[in-house]
Amino acid sequence: MAIPSDFYINFERFKFNLDKSIDWLINSWEFKHENIDWQICRLKHKKYHKIALKYLKRANKYLNG
Repeated sequence: MAIPSDFYINFERFKFNLDKSIDWLINSWEFKHENIDWQICRLKHKKYHKIALKYLKRANKYLNG
């Protein structure tokens, strides 16, 4: 059984957004807790993490048929 190409496209988007999410999380470590810059980094982390999960769900959908 062949895996649809849409799975790979969505999985690559998942990895891309997850990497961005992790980058923003690591960037937040440079700032004091609850600082405005820390909050911005954490907000972007949540944003990209949410997008990554959306693409992961789509990729799993193609695997499960």
